[in-house]
Amino acid sequence: MPKKIRARTPPEIGCTVILVPAVERGVNEHEIGRIVRFGRDHPAVKGINFQPAFHAGRHGTHDPMQRMTNPDIIKLIAEQTEGMFVISDFIPVPCCFPTCNSVTYAYIHVSDLTRSAVLPAELQGLLAWIACIADARPVAEYAQYLQDAGFASINIEPHDEALSEMGRDIQGKLLGAELMSKLKKFDLEGIDFKQAKVLARAAGDAVRSGTLGYAIVTGKR
Repeated sequence: MPKKIRARTPPEIGCTVILVPAVERGVNEHEIGRIVRFGRDHPAVKGINFQPAFHAGRHGTHDPMQRMTNPDIIKLIAEQTEGMFVISDFIPVPCCFPTCNSVTYAYIHVSDLTRSAVLPAELQGLLAWIACIADARPVAEYAQYLQDAGFASINIEPHDEALSEMGRDIQGKLLGAELMSKLKKFDLEGIDFKQAKVLARAAGDAVRSGTLGYAIVTGKR
């Protein structure tokens, strides 16, 4: 498949395709997730139109109770894409019957913590890794990930204020949890509130200094 698309629709000349795989029970329904991931990763693919085998015309004998349906395919997409799509992502298209045709759209983006400089030592320990802080990367690296995957028109939306708000919320929750623990309202044995507060304070300082931020990076393909 990659070689066929490469030969017939080279993405560097702006040629794109819609994949139209026919799906037959017992033949290729186990490959639906692989097809979705292939389409996601290939720069020439703009969409996928799965079609259940129709079993008409010159088609051989078949059991009509075993034919693939659109709901079957949607269920398999959800099962085989590891959370990339869920059943509720799909909506019926106006047609003669609600399950005749369903559609969804995917918007590729990266959202994560960013850093503009080396993080302080307090934000490089195990707890910082667990909190997804220590692995923050410069925003340019996230943009490069999308470019390397074949995306263009990269757009970067900084949302540092959302990170500041989240930091304040976490500090407030930590204070409340520590108070409830001291009042014996909660059994939080083993929680190191001192270490957690040091991490939260260091993260807040890093956000205020501009060292730590948050961004959404999008691209078109």
